[in-house]
Formats: sequence, C-alpha cells, structure tokens
Amino acid sequence: MCSKNGATLPKDMADIADAEGVRVVVMKDFLRYTTSGPLAGFLAWLFAKYPAVRDRALADPWFLYKLAVEVLGDVGLAVAGEATSRNDASALDEAEARSISHWFPYDRVGVVNAFFLSDVVSSVFLNGAVLTMLSPAVTLGKTPGGRKALIVKSRIGGRLNHFMRLVFMAQPPGKMPASIFAKAGHRVIPYAWKWRGLALLAQGVRIAAVSGAIGFVGQGTSNAVCALRRKYWSGSYSKAYAETVRPESPPLLEPAVEWALFTGTDANWRQQAIIGVERVIEGAASGGGKVSSIVARASSAAIRIANNAWGGERFASRMRRMEDEVARRHGESP
Repeated sequence: MCSKNGATLPKDMADIADAEGVRVVVMKDFLRYTTSGPLAGFLAWLFAKYPAVRDRALADPWFLYKLAVEVLGDVGLAVAGEATSRNDASALDEAEARSISHWFPYDRVGVVNAFFLSDVVSSVFLNGAVLTMLSPAVTLGKTPGGRKALIVKSRIGGRLNHFMRLVFMAQPPGKMPASIFAKAGHRVIPYAWKWRGLALLAQGVRIAAVSGAIGFVGQGTSNAVCALRRKYWSGSYSKAYAETVRPESPPLLEPAVEWALFTGTDANWRQQAIIGVERVIEGAASGGGKVSSIVARASSAAIRIANNAWGGERFASRMRRMEDEVARRHGESP
C-alpha cells in the first residue's frame, strides 16, 4: 500500500508491521496525512520524528488542530504580554525590583530577551506534552501503540523518542482512558467511571513528573546562560543587578516543584475539563456541514486560548509567591 502511494513507513511503524501488522484503517489515515495536501511533506517528517504526535493524530482528526492552537496561541499570548510589559514603565520597574531581590536577572535591554525566549520554549514544550498525554493514541497493530512489537524487536535501544513514547506518552492501560472524558473510540465496552476517575489522578501524576523535569532543565539552562554572561559579558548587566548580593544563586528546585504541582493539579483538571467540553462541541457539529465544523473549531480555539491566558496568570501569581517565600528563607526582603 505504501509503495503504491509513494510513501515510506517510519522505522517504528515498519517494525510493528513486520512483527504484528498495521491495521488497514490506520494505514489509510497515515497515507492521507503524508501523501496529500500542502502539509504532506511536513507531516511525513513530523510523524517519523515524533511517534507520540503521530499516534494521537491518527486517533483524533482534531488533534493536530488542537496542538497548533496550544502552541501558536501560547506563543501569541507570550509575545503580546511581553510587548505590553515593555511599554508599561511601572511593570518594568516592578519586574526589575523583584528580580534584584529574588536573584532572577532582569535587564531592560539584553537579559529579558534571552529569558523570554527560554520561558516561551519551555511553555510550548510543556503545553504540547500535556495535550499529547491527555489525548488517546491509536492502536497501530494488535497491541496498543505497538509496544509489544517494539520490545520484542529490541527497538527501544536507548532512543529518547521511544523512551518518551513508552513511558511518558504511551497509551494508558486498556481499561483506563487518556482523560476522564475521553471517547471510547473503537472499544466495544465503554470505559467504566472508576477508570475515568483514575485517569484524572494518574495523568496528573504523569504530567507533574514531566513538567517538573521540564522546569528543572529550563531553569538550569537559564542559570547556565546567566553564569556565562556574568563571566564573559559582565558589563552588559545593569548596574543595579551587578550589585545584587547573590546574583549567582537563582533557585533550581523551587521553580521545578512549582511547575509540577501546578500542572499536575490545576492545569491537568482544566485541560481535562476542556476535553469534555470539546467532546460536546464535536458531537453537536458532527453531521452539521462545513459551517458547523468551522464554528466548532473556532469555539475550541477560543476556549483553549482563554484557558492559556487565565492559567498563565494563575501560574505567574504562584511563582511570585514562591519567589517571596524563597527570598524570606534566605533572609532577604521581598
């Protein structure tokens, strides 16, 4: 089927096909994505590079749209917020004052650009990971996600992509859905409510673990940038920051813990609630024609962007409280 359509299966899908076969309906959807339309080439690359994304896209026709809304919406909100803050003198003064007392370097010219980019990249990765973990994955062959085939054929091989797919972004056990309001899909027996409730809690733990790791790596990277700048471009800092008592010690663990706690509870619950609302919207739009589909997608985008804006403000408030607490523990006034 692939050779006839001029397509090449990603290596992991080829391994699954050799070991247990790939379902025909899945193969047809894969070919539709990767051989037709203006984005066919990009999707072929994306599906080969990121199996977790591919498995969700093949299970949910709306997944790629939702992922694009999450990523582009988050970037847009970040850029708009940054532009507003840079035009607000009082916001700049407050940010600089807080950063000096809390070790986070703030510079009206240079540092803010580097740290803004770091925050945006971390947030984009986190939003994409959360949506992926809460979305159902297609069953490619006889076993969910082809896990048995990959293990039997020893294709994990320490590759980060397969590790993330099997551990962090793998499809949950057969009785448990990806989220509390997930559709039963091709299942003959609907999900029991006790398993749906367990999904709410279990996915919160997974999301907390992943977001904590992202927060730790992101803050560590930011600290490394600070260290390099102090060593090689110390003159580029403002005089106020250069006179900071402890500029070399931005906290590492506290931001990561804050990320984990917030996303594992607040963000997880909001995302799962959105999935439930979208299920109602998609059900109402099905069979309603092109106009209904456009309205449904616009509604989904509006809900997700509003959630990102509201959630971002809630998270920023928590981080400010965390900074105050850390500063007090080190004997500095907030």
